[in-house]
Amino acid sequence: MVALGYYLGAALMIGAGIVEAVIGVDADNKALEDVADPLGASSSSP
Repeated sequence: MVALGYYLGAALMIGAGIVEAVIGVDADNKALEDVADPLGASSSSP
């Protein structure tokens, strides 16, 4: 039964790796602000 949990975890990790390879963002050695706009940077006022 414990092995089933390990197999499930391994399958999820493999799936996450595939998703990252397909839609991943090239963010190595970059600041977070260079990858995405800060949440407070929107110009629309409430």
